[in-house]
This record gives sequence, structure tokens and C-alpha cells, in this order.
Amino acid sequence: MRLNASEASKFWELRRRHATIDDGATTPSQPVLEYRRKSHVVLLLMLLLLLSITFAATFNARYSIVVIGTLLLVAAASFTIVGPVLELLWCVWSTSNIDDSPLQKQVYLTRWDQKLRRYFWNGDRKRYFSKTALGFTIVVLLLTYIIISLGKSQGYIPPEIPIHVLNDPNPDQSLLTVFLIDGLRADIFEDELTAGNLPAIQALATNGCRVRSVMSSFPSITGYAYWPLLTGMDATRSGHLGTRTFDRRLTAGNWRNHYGPGSVHFEPTFEPNVPTLFEVTAAHRKGWTLSGNSMLKRGANVTYVAGLEQYFSKLMHAWWLAKLLRMIPVIGWRVAPNFYEFETRFVRRMLKLVDQGQPRVVWTVFPSTDNVAHALGVNEEYHLVLRAIDTAIGHYVDAVQSSNAHSYKSFTFAVISDHGEANVDIPAGGNLDLCEAFLSKGVRAWRGDAKAWSAKFDEPIETFGADKDLLIGIQGDASGSVYVKSSHGWLNRTYEDELQSYKVTGRDDVDLLQTALEYQGVELVAWSRENGVVIVQTKTSNTRGDIDISAAGVIHLESDGRISYTVEERSYAGTSSSRCPLGYEPNLADGKPRSAREWLKSTQQTPFPYAIVRLIQCLTVPGLAPDMVVTAQDGFDFGKDWEYFIRNFAGGHGGISSAHLRTPAIFSGKGVVATGDVVEFATAEDVGASLHTLLLGPLDSDDALPSLQFMEYRKDDDDIIAAAYRANANTTGGESYAQDLLRGTPISCITGHG
Repeated sequence: MRLNASEASKFWELRRRHATIDDGATTPSQPVLEYRRKSHVVLLLMLLLLLSITFAATFNARYSIVVIGTLLLVAAASFTIVGPVLELLWCVWSTSNIDDSPLQKQVYLTRWDQKLRRYFWNGDRKRYFSKTALGFTIVVLLLTYIIISLGKSQGYIPPEIPIHVLNDPNPDQSLLTVFLIDGLRADIFEDELTAGNLPAIQALATNGCRVRSVMSSFPSITGYAYWPLLTGMDATRSGHLGTRTFDRRLTAGNWRNHYGPGSVHFEPTFEPNVPTLFEVTAAHRKGWTLSGNSMLKRGANVTYVAGLEQYFSKLMHAWWLAKLLRMIPVIGWRVAPNFYEFETRFVRRMLKLVDQGQPRVVWTVFPSTDNVAHALGVNEEYHLVLRAIDTAIGHYVDAVQSSNAHSYKSFTFAVISDHGEANVDIPAGGNLDLCEAFLSKGVRAWRGDAKAWSAKFDEPIETFGADKDLLIGIQGDASGSVYVKSSHGWLNRTYEDELQSYKVTGRDDVDLLQTALEYQGVELVAWSRENGVVIVQTKTSNTRGDIDISAAGVIHLESDGRISYTVEERSYAGTSSSRCPLGYEPNLADGKPRSAREWLKSTQQTPFPYAIVRLIQCLTVPGLAPDMVVTAQDGFDFGKDWEYFIRNFAGGHGGISSAHLRTPAIFSGKGVVATGDVVEFATAEDVGASLHTLLLGPLDSDDALPSLQFMEYRKDDDDIIAAAYRANANTTGGESYAQDLLRGTPISCITGHG
């Protein structure tokens, strides 16, 4: 193409504007160098992010390094080979589709010619990143990561399991399968069962027995609430008190957030002297065990974790990346399944593992009910997911009973849950930050991040607590464990007197208890007057904003392990109240000592069933007991703008009211009285003791009940429940009172396998 003088002048002017590399230069121009540096930073941050996600999903450093190494190779290939080809194709397409003058086209062609020469023929081998190559590389990296992650999520039999364990020759080999439906409310389950929407679970109940109301642990949260189900022991004596706690027994790393990388410390720090169902199976040479999707799986021979599939199914309704991945042809539904696809696929994979080697115990966790409650609330979708899980359970039961791949002689099935759920009214501002209540009074309150960003719990208390007065461990978002820096420092508990007149620099003393009670959305506040004496108050409010604060309930642990309860009149805003904070009948507040079993029976129809026992257990744990516990009303939580990806939850748990604490249970098969009976109430510890009995033998076997021997190791602890157990263990009736606070007993319809 020939240009006259005028066109040539315009050409060089346009070229000067558009060109990014000077003609004939041996090094990139300054704008290109800056762009290259920015691209390097973006790529580095992207790779670090992928490495973090990989490690968080697998907790396997070697596997994470392999993944990132693969990604780096793909990235190198993308930038050196694929990038230039894409640039050339883009050049041809863009110049063929523009309607500009020949002069403009010449400018474009000259510009692309320079880029391609720099890619392939520049003598000093310099490279620079174009936006097209960078974008393409991001896509390739993401797809590579997804493919590798999908491969990783397939379960497998570790080679270290002996073949004789995988194929137990015992002719009476029996399969115990536990289905744990995460976040299953008892009342919703009852409605769905009555309506005939859960045919598979109904069939199990008809040929077994059903517990209408099982009392979860407190705080009622996933993982922590698995402990009594797997051991038959009270969760508060497990070595944990939730998933975000402050441990006064330590001098460094006191703040324990077990989400994110910090979760690597969760399982190893449970009480080592109490065996889980998996460890009991191994100790009695009953065969091998399989765990699926469980936060607590200590002792399981084979573990299967779905990984990213589960998270993407939860984030499908809230995160653009999950929605984008769903749109990828062919593999989109595998990478980012919905709730129904995820649970169906999960059961199929568990069945493959069962067929490989005949496990003795299968522990199967369905997380989608809890996930949908957090993401969308306890709505119609929650009901649909529950029905889908019922279908998956039915498929599993039919498959194991009809398959010829194994020689099981009998089967036992249990359907259980770890906690309930409650809605959060997001449009009405139901997501709250409890710190705001204390910050407004000049108290330096802190709740930390939703996830721990480091697995190192090693910060000294002197530096960690230097700028804080009060810590809030959010539990399930609907409950907060509050730890207060006392006048003697962080390692000492703060009791009622100091909580009511807390010293704040430059301000009047603050009543922390009143501050918490008055805060919008708070339903219950409990604290200790002294060790073994717990005070509780609740609040109700109406649509006009009027609040009614109850009288104070006084819970007292007696020396024999029984618990008494009275109500003290309190005044607020000039009005005195004698209303029982827990909604109990007056005859229960008579100060008469009652056993845990009596409290379980007499409080079932109240707004706070079994709360007397759960609060005394929680607030007497040496080193871990919070100074206050605060729970949210229905429609509220304490996770305002806090959670990652889903900034505000539409549903939560962790509280101590009926919606949070009550869950159902079903038992069916060998070792269960098959009369279709309904047991009205039990505890999570009772469910765990029942599972141990189903595994080990009839009720008259000493091995069938979890041992309390580990309490002997706590003689030096300030544990008044353990002291009550030891003091009364050899007296008539004394042991039964204290041990009910520590250990469950098998439910009446459980006879054991023998």
C-alpha cells in the first residue's frame, strides 16, 4: 500500500498513539515494562490464591505442590505458545471486521506485526504479556485446577489396610450405616414425615423405632456436635467448646478458630482418652470403617471428602464464580453441582467404597440441608433438599441390601442429626454485629475473622490481648461465646460482680450483662455468679420496639450431680419482673435438686428444652468456659457482613432454643426393636451410646457403654462435674446423677447386636 505525504504524516501520528513498542527497539518500552510487572503480580497472586485454596480443600502439602507445579507448566505453555497464536487470530479477525480506512488498517497491522515479532523473533528473547494471553491463561489454570480437584475427590482404599481386614471372614458380618443429616430441625422433619414426603426414612422407622426429640450439644454447631454422637459422651468435656473459642489453659495461641487452615487442629485436640465409634471398631477387631464428608473422623480407616463440589453447591446462589463454572459445557454440572446432584453423586461414591471391601461401620454426612439453610434460609428449598436426601438414603439402603458384591448377613441403619436451624430475616436487618453493643460503651470488643488465615496458633497472649477487652467466639452465627479480660488478666475468669461493673479507661463502669441484654436481636444471656452457679436472663420484644427483660434464673449444680433452679425477681426501666426466663412452670423453679434425666423429661414442651443442663455443662468447663453466652432471637444472627462469599447468612444455628437444640433420630435393623415405636425424647449422648451398643453388644455388656475412666485424669482440674462424679461414684444412686451429665445411655428400643 502506497501513502502520499499527507497520509504518511497521519500514519506516523496514529502509529505513535497506538503502538506499544518503538520500532526497532531491542527492549520493551516503559509502558510495556509496567504492564509486564503488573501482570507478574497478578499471576503471582493468582497462583498463591490457588495454592491456598488447594491446601484448604485437601490439607495435603505434597498434593498442593503437585497441583501448583502443573499449573505453572500450563501457564508457561500458555504464555509462550498459545498467547502469540491467539494474538495473530485476533489480529486477522479485528482487521477483517473493521470499517476504517486503509490507513487505519495499516496502523492495526503494523501494531500486531510488532507484537508477533517481539514474541517469536526478538534476539534477546524478551516477552511481554497481553491481556488476551493473560485471560486465556487464567481460564486454563482454572480448568486444570478443577480437573485435578475432581480427580482428588474420588474416594479410594488406602493400601495400608490389610486385605484380611477389608474382607472380614466373620460369617455374622453386619453393616452399621449412620446417615447424619446436617442441620435437621425436629419439627420440620416431623411435618415432612407425616405428609409422606420421606418414604425411605419412613420405611426405616416403621421397621425400627423413632426418637421425636434429641437434644443436641450446646453450642449447637457442626463438627463439635458430632462428638457425643460418635462417643456417647458430653461434648463440653471433649477438649473443645465450639469451633471458635478462647483457651485459658494456654499462654500462647489462646484464640482457636477452627475454620479455614485452623481446622487442622480441630480433630487432633479432642479428648484422646475417649474412643470414637471408629476407634472402638478397630479396638475390638470388628472390621474397617468408612467416613464420608465428616468434620470429625478420628480413627476411620477410609475417609472420603467431597471438597470443592460441596462448597460450590453451597455458593451456587450467591457467588458469580460458582454460577460461571456451572455454565461450562460437559463438566459444569460436575464442578458446580446443585444440592440435589451433589448428594446423589455423594451416595453413589460411598456405595462404590462399600462394595470394595465390606466395611463394618459407614458414617455418612449429608451437608446440604445445613448449606441451603445458611444460603437461602429454612424455606421450600430446604424441604426439597431433605426429600432429595431421603431419595438418596433409599437408593443406598436398596443397593446394599440387594447387591451381590458382598456377603453381609444383617444391616442396621440410623438416621440422626447434629443440630437444628432458624431463619434470619436479612431484609429486616437480621444480621447483627454483637461487637457494636460493647464498642458503643467504650469496651474494645473483637470477634475476629470468619476463618483463620493461619494454621499457626502461636501468638502470645500478651500481644494478642493487648488491644482487646472482650472476645466473641461466634458459634453457628446465632450464638456467641463471650470472653472478658478480668482485672487479673486474660487467664482468669470474670464472674457476675465484675461483669456488672466493668472498668473502662476514661469512662464510667459498664454493665456488660445489661449491655448485651438490651442489644437488638439478643434473646438470652447466661453467665456465672461463681463456679457451679449460672444465671440466665432472656428478653422478648414486639414490633413497636418495646422490650421485656425477664427475671433472673439461678441454676445451681449440687455436690451429688443434681441441678436445682430458682427465679430471682429483677427490675428493668422501673418495672420489676418475676417471669421465668426459660418459660418453665413455677413448680420447676422450687429449688428442688433434680437429675439431668428429670430436667430432660420435664422441659420438653418449653421454649428452651434441657437448657438447664446444657448451660451448667457449658459454663463449668475448666479453661474453656466463656464468661457469658449470648444467643440470638429467631430472625437474627451475629454474623453481619462477616462470612466469606455469602456475606450474610439467611439461616443459622448455635443457640439453645427449641429450633436449634431439637433434632430427630431413626434406628432400624438388627439390634433394634422393630415395632415402629416412638420415643419422645433423648440426648445426643444417648444416640452415641446406642450406636456403641449396636456395634458391640447387648445392654449387659460392659464394653457397650462408653467408659468414664478418662475423668480420672482430671483430678487436678477445677471441674466440678468431674468432682461430683468421683465423689459419688461409690455411693448408692450418686453415680447415676453425675454420670448423666457426662455420658449417655442407650435408648430403650436398642438391644444391641451381641
